[in-house]
Amino acid sequence: MKALGNQSQITKTRHLLIRSRTLPEIYSAIVTEDRRKVGQVMDIIGPVMDPHILVKPTPQVLKNPELVEGKELFEMPSRPRRKRKWKKER
Repeated sequence: MKALGNQSQITKTRHLLIRSRTLPEIYSAIVTEDRRKVGQVMDIIGPVMDPHILVKPTPQVLKNPELVEGKELFEMPSRPRRKRKWKKER
């Protein structure tokens, strides 16, 4: 797990805005320290030296935003996709 940062605010489109120290992969999962899923990375904005991450939150976080306020958030590494093996037709 890579440490990202803390939640800054909630946008008008109901996304979480996180000021990050590192660049995560798009569509990777964001979790708290106890591995509770917070959401998924949708976009990275801002300069490379000081990026901000837009996270689409889970319904639980939308109902109770206090679950992530003041907590350190982490990127959960995603598994690489398996390549499909196609059979040759004879």
